[in-house]
Amino acid sequence: MTSGPQSRPFRHLDDVANIIIGNMSAHESSPLIGIVCYGKAKDPERYTLPIPYVESTRRGGGRPLIIPPGDTDTRPYLNLFDGFILAGGGDIDPKYFGQEPHLELLEIDDERDSTELELARTVTERQIPLLAICRGMQVLNVALGGDIIQHLTGDRVLHTKGTGEIVPHHVRALDGSQLARVCGNGIGEVGSKHHQAVGRLGSGLKAVAWSDDGVVEAVESDSYPDTLAVQWHPEEAAAGDSRQQSLFDWLVNRAGEKSKYPD
Repeated sequence: MTSGPQSRPFRHLDDVANIIIGNMSAHESSPLIGIVCYGKAKDPERYTLPIPYVESTRRGGGRPLIIPPGDTDTRPYLNLFDGFILAGGGDIDPKYFGQEPHLELLEIDDERDSTELELARTVTERQIPLLAICRGMQVLNVALGGDIIQHLTGDRVLHTKGTGEIVPHHVRALDGSQLARVCGNGIGEVGSKHHQAVGRLGSGLKAVAWSDDGVVEAVESDSYPDTLAVQWHPEEAAAGDSRQQSLFDWLVNRAGEKSKYPD
């Protein structure tokens, strides 16, 4: 037998948060940005996330950390991270907004749905900076009581080829919106790969950008001024397009202003 104190397993995410926070030195002041990754519906053997999310966050001065889906109690994350990204991915189960499933639904992942919907609610309630992208914008909308157009026909504007390939199309931003101030009024061409869109807007959200066919391409909120959501994929073009990178710069800057680790 061994004597002396024995280590114990982590019993709660708070254990991890306290260790990470306690080990951070004063100079490690880059805002911590949590990004929920893809779940088991994407790959049953591993959790994954496209690299551009990480690179775009780092270019903005943030320190990205990947969050695997599965936790339904997301409150400990609020004590660890200074900002969050809700990334793209598969479709949300329509049971969360009271509809029957469409035949074209893809990659339903209940673990990811549960984690992200709860995270979206708690992050907005706590006014923690949030950038929601593609699926993330739809998660935000459903979390706040909205619903989803489950399948776009693409009669006027093609939003996806169904292959994962980025499709370029034009987006118009509302003058005077936060999105227009962040990206500039002339957002112009963006890259999308979505077959769904937000329908009825969630509580407190307002549409601030549209494609030429009227599909809502971005939402924000006077009630949640530290939240921005876009339907396209800015991370895919951010390395060469300052307008797209500006969304990540905005998130990191807002997170830094509220950072738990000031210089």
